Amino acid sequence: MDFQQKYFQRVPSAQILAQLDTELYGLIHFSVNTFTNKEWGYGNPEDAQLFNPVEFDSDQIVSAAKDGGLKGIILVCKHHDGFCLWRTKTTTHNISNCPWRDGKGDMVREFSDSCRKFGLKFGVYVSPWDRNSAVYGTPEYVKIFEEQIREVLTQYGEIFEMWFDGANGGDGWYGGACEKRNIGIARDYYNWDRIFGIVRELQPNARIFGGPDLRWCGNERGHIPADSSAMYFPPDLLGGTSPSPAEHYAMMQNGTKDEPRFFMVPECDFPMHRGWFYHPESDGLSRSALTLLMDYLNTVGNGGLMNLGLVPDKRGLITDEDCRKLRGFGEKLKMLREQKVFEFNMSGDGSFRFDIPADAPFNVLELVEDIANGEKVEEYSIKLDGTELASGKVIGVRRIRLLKEEVCGRKLELTLKGASFVRLTGWRAGKDLLTPVEDPSTRFDDKALEDVTGKIIASDAATLTIDLGAPRKFNGFVLTPDPDDLEGLPLRYAIQICNDGENWEWLALDEGFENIQANPIPQRVRLKSTSARFLKFMSYQPVRDGAPMKIKAFAILRED
Repeated sequence: MDFQQKYFQRVPSAQILAQLDTELYGLIHFSVNTFTNKEWGYGNPEDAQLFNPVEFDSDQIVSAAKDGGLKGIILVCKHHDGFCLWRTKTTTHNISNCPWRDGKGDMVREFSDSCRKFGLKFGVYVSPWDRNSAVYGTPEYVKIFEEQIREVLTQYGEIFEMWFDGANGGDGWYGGACEKRNIGIARDYYNWDRIFGIVRELQPNARIFGGPDLRWCGNERGHIPADSSAMYFPPDLLGGTSPSPAEHYAMMQNGTKDEPRFFMVPECDFPMHRGWFYHPESDGLSRSALTLLMDYLNTVGNGGLMNLGLVPDKRGLITDEDCRKLRGFGEKLKMLREQKVFEFNMSGDGSFRFDIPADAPFNVLELVEDIANGEKVEEYSIKLDGTELASGKVIGVRRIRLLKEEVCGRKLELTLKGASFVRLTGWRAGKDLLTPVEDPSTRFDDKALEDVTGKIIASDAATLTIDLGAPRKFNGFVLTPDPDDLEGLPLRYAIQICNDGENWEWLALDEGFENIQANPIPQRVRLKSTSARFLKFMSYQPVRDGAPMKIKAFAILRED
């Protein structure tokens, strides 16, 4: 049996079906990067000596997640820098060689124990990419990677999800070589056939993200289209014609229509803060409770799964601010389904009519399809006394529609195209569900922030030149990407400054936005304090080679 036949199918896997109720959970990034203020660590072994969260309390972190209504936790046991949070036998770059617990701790153990204590499921993330390993890029590393997977899948009880990241290959420490390494085609280098087999053997109930069960949703913004489908063809795993980045992201968000295609539920992972790891400059700017509710409706409510990034700080705790917001989110989730008004089950296609209490207002509709045989519904429409309340082309795992206002009526009609068993539930949400609040995750409160987009005096495919009008003191910048032009996003950049427009000096050389392609939010970068009139921003590695740079806005962080 070949790779495709062994793992990919048009109907949900047993692992998906067994855990349909685990639609909301968290992804915890906590490692050396928390102490170096980075998103992607380079792999330097000396950085491990910084890792010492003296107040670490996994109970506090997991209980905060539970307050938010989360049903599971996936722990990043190893990120791209290669530092392992357990006492692995595969590398010395692990938790036994850092000051925390005098080198005797096992953070994976503490998190897994806390999850069992609070009734949450436990999952693991092990990065395929390892910027620390001297043998990364060789067959020897793949054996190490396999052993790391075996260790985390056999030492910590039942695992509900195994998470594989798509970031692979690039520059790194690599045992001191400090070079760039290319692994070619990831599915061939890692031998995903063998890796997936190990997961199925050791944790037969675990679903696999980045594998046959769950796919990435194509963005890290907490949103997928209203008619997003679970049916999808993964070109990165199964080959075929390689789409452009923009085409690939659109495929992952919407699903694919051409055969062959397989049942792969979109998992929507996004951080509660600006980045996946804790950064002190994002204090006060995490997503609000209402924003998280909207994220839930735009992910789970559109047929996906919501995986919320939680970020313990340097103490090893979730901040008080985030705890409050998580509690608020959990309360709003309860309000969303506060009072059940009606529930009907139907089988087949055509129109189904029901009498409902005329004096029972509702404002939330929830549709669930029996997906044991795949997605069958091709269209649906819900009407109340002849007025359409909601419609779409896919039901699948779940669709939740929050109406603009409460409605009452007598005759409810559901029309289905495509035979399937469907459950329709109407709820009346709590009155405080939609208390308006500003989403602080998309703005900056810094009074020193000055938009200088209008002062761009020259631009070409790779360079922006900005005239500030006079020498200005600044110590950073904010670049706002254009999320509609992913191919032109700058991955690597350099900055020059001068006062006369001729004698340029380097301010930043060979720097990078580590996750801008997946999460195109405003990129805030601190620089050494400087004074200049002219600033030149140069992109020398766009997402697609040769694509002209395109950004939405550019601002400086003033000191004057």
